Parts: sequence; C-alpha cells; structure tokens
Amino acid sequence: MPGGPDVPGDTCERRTLPDGGKAVAARHTDLSSGITFVRVSILTAQDKSRYLVSLDIPARGTDRAQPLAADELFTLAADREVLDSLNALIRAQR
Repeated sequence: MPGGPDVPGDTCERRTLPDGGKAVAARHTDLSSGITFVRVSILTAQDKSRYLVSLDIPARGTDRAQPLAADELFTLAADREVLDSLNALIRAQR
C-alpha cells in the first residue's frame, strides 16, 4: 500500500472499510506525460491486496477527462460486489 505522496502536490488518504479492510488512496500526476491517476490500494479483511485505479488517458479523438475522485474509488472499494469481482478476476488469471 502506498505510504504517502512522493511528489509535491500529490495527496494520500487512508480509510477503514466497512468489512474491516484498509484502503489508501493516492493521487499522482506523472510530470513527464501529464497523466493523472488516482489509485486505491486495498488490504482486505482477509489480508489480500487489491487495487482500483482511474486514469485520465483519453480515448483516441476525445478530450482528457478527470479520473474518478478518491471518494468514488473508496465507495467502490467498500462495495462487497466489487471486491468479489476483483477476487474472481484474480482466480480467473491463475
């Protein structure tokens, strides 16, 4: 899980999820590309690491949009169905 911001202007926020898991959100803008991302690192109540990431990379021919906010990713991280889906993806990749 990220320990905190490593670039001036980055932000980091920690929360405890309803099921007892822990989550840390970090917002970062890559200085060379200008791409901004928001990442939530999740440590589930079962000690499994999961991640949610939102980027502002535009689709071809479209304008750059803002990534999801940390609050929006925290809401997804707290949703049992989202975590179950992340777990299913990991099992399917084995």
